Amino acid sequence: MAGRAGAKRVRPVASSAVAALAGIPAGPALGAALAEIDLDQVTGFESVQVLKAEQRQANHARGRVYRATVQVLRHEGPGRDVLADWQSAELVRASDVRAALMLTRHAAKDFCSLVRDLTVRLPAVLDAVVAGLLDDARARIFVTWTADLHDRHATTLAQRLLPVAPRMTTSELVIALRKGAIELDPEWARRRYERALGQRRFEARLRTDGTADLIARNVSAGRAAIVGARIDKLAHRLHQAGYPGNLDRLRADLVMDKLGGLYEGFTDDDIFDLLMFTLTDEYTQATYGTSPSCVNAEGNEQPATPDEPDGDPAYAQPQSQTEPHAPGSTVDDEPEAGDEPEGGTAPSEDPLPAPPGPAAPASSSGRRSGELRLWVGLPTVAGTDRRPAELLGLGGSTPSLPATWPPRPAPRGGTCSPTATAPHSTSERSAPVQATGRPAEIRRSASKSGCTSPATS
Repeated sequence: MAGRAGAKRVRPVASSAVAALAGIPAGPALGAALAEIDLDQVTGFESVQVLKAEQRQANHARGRVYRATVQVLRHEGPGRDVLADWQSAELVRASDVRAALMLTRHAAKDFCSLVRDLTVRLPAVLDAVVAGLLDDARARIFVTWTADLHDRHATTLAQRLLPVAPRMTTSELVIALRKGAIELDPEWARRRYERALGQRRFEARLRTDGTADLIARNVSAGRAAIVGARIDKLAHRLHQAGYPGNLDRLRADLVMDKLGGLYEGFTDDDIFDLLMFTLTDEYTQATYGTSPSCVNAEGNEQPATPDEPDGDPAYAQPQSQTEPHAPGSTVDDEPEAGDEPEGGTAPSEDPLPAPPGPAAPASSSGRRSGELRLWVGLPTVAGTDRRPAELLGLGGSTPSLPATWPPRPAPRGGTCSPTATAPHSTSERSAPVQATGRPAEIRRSASKSGCTSPATS
């Protein structure tokens, strides 16, 4: 043990070929030296040295791509004619770069803007990339965080940080650039904020798993904090009262319901009372009548009654709003004139009818505001293939959805419900949970049902 403790640690030594890589500048010579090394024969210590050399060579190759892109942008056409104002004019040849690199329109425009900024505003950074000292991520950081600086200040800041940038992480480089920019130009932060605020926008994107994202970008930090605090406060209040679902799902559902106009005219207290009211047996009986299925305390679902094969009368095929029909009767698609019953339109049997409102305004293209259009091919409708449909303006949709869509809500515990899922479980709340009626009426109904605490099994 004493001999082992007193033994000196042997420092690993790389082979002569690997050790020589550190002194070879990035370029053809380094590429040739790397090509002679058999990666399967290097040791663990040598592999780190080879990796560093390969990264420098890759940075050099990326710099060459930047400079080749510059030549595409500065030439007017396939000949030798050069655009005189390519540095300040619109990127007229970005489409050629897009076709050559197989990029999207947005990615091609972003890449060409990066290359032009490196060439015009930060040539020292481009030289560092070609030399293999900086990678693509650090070059983009230099361009992004000096965008609102004067060219003179951007050049000064780049020259100050380039010697140490290769040994800094990207986060450390961002912090150093922000600190240096404020020192050189105290008004830089305000200009950057105002420019970003002027580009605020809203995006609705379809994800690859079939869900969607709603994003408000570049909004005021103060307004975002107020909105987030209000949603968070209501979500915590519902969660502490025992409403099903975790906080993340509650926040998402509250945002969607508020933006969708479900709680129009409701205060946060009204929303709380309404959602807690949906957990009571009184609401379940009023909405669904005789429940076709029950969920016991152990979570086992009983089969639906054979009288209603779909398992939910509330989601049965809706009847015509102008003519009542007996169950099982035949309904024409277009009723003939004079078939309207005496007394006008038959009243709806839904215990929580949606309040009438003005028709959605139509756009210039004839499409109503807030309308979603689904494009499905005729072979898919005929059942000969299973190609996914497409939501116009959002992209492709999932090939199929559950038979009962949207998912239906259910009170907690051992109460009867159409399905065995809670309102804010893995699925969203469904159509029957609607904020119909006046806020005061909802609060009175909630107070009568004693919904200050959730239903328990």
